[in-house]
Amino acid sequence: MKKTFIMAAALAIAATFASCEKEPTALQPENLNGKATICGFVQIQTYKEDGGALVGNDLQPMSDQQITVLYGTDDGTGNITYIEYNATTNRDGYYTIDLPVAIGKTIDDVKVQLKLFKENATAAYYKNSKGEDVFITTDAWFEAVKNAAAPAGQTTVLDLTLEPVEGTSHADLTVK
Repeated sequence: MKKTFIMAAALAIAATFASCEKEPTALQPENLNGKATICGFVQIQTYKEDGGALVGNDLQPMSDQQITVLYGTDDGTGNITYIEYNATTNRDGYYTIDLPVAIGKTIDDVKVQLKLFKENATAAYYKNSKGEDVFITTDAWFEAVKNAAAPAGQTTVLDLTLEPVEGTSHADLTVK
């Protein structure tokens, strides 16, 4: 009798723990049943010196380049938290990525961005001691960021044009 009572108590405790399922504490994008497609074209703008001024070269597509795609969710108070995804451009500079979103809803903010360093990539200038513009070819950081809301079941186009934002060859260099 005593063994039966102990066995029954042990089974009751085991059944209690076995029947408890962990409830999710936050909505995860991977658990949603719809999608929003984000796509775009990535290109780079470099400059050359022409007649004492910086002139833009033809835009060049960025092939096989990994870009960062940030999935932003507003918490209702204006604070946006992001989950990072990545996409890679094809040989022609185009990328596409499907992001999970509940059917009939909208992703609050999708941000695509790219920052990269290129050696001898662009012309820039600085002022010499006589106040004259001196043009040089320089290594530079290039950057582009675009963002938008993205509704479920639709395609949002976010093209990026990388512009030089910081040269590295001279302290007072103007890259654009």
